[in-house]
Amino acid sequence: ANFTVVKRDEELFITRGLIEKKQTTIPLTRIQAIRIGENLIRQPFGYATVYIESAGGSIEKG
Repeated sequence: ANFTVVKRDEELFITRGLIEKKQTTIPLTRIQAIRIGENLIRQPFGYATVYIESAGGSIEKG
């Protein structure tokens, strides 16, 4: 619910959630691919699923 994607400078800000808001920031240089998936139930309504394949990082050093 309340899904938004905003591009600012060289980053994508993805915000989602109705009661509890969650935000993810993805640098554009880490995006490797974008996939769009549609199934037979969502297609007539114009809905789709968007997948972002991004280069992963590590929280721990080493």
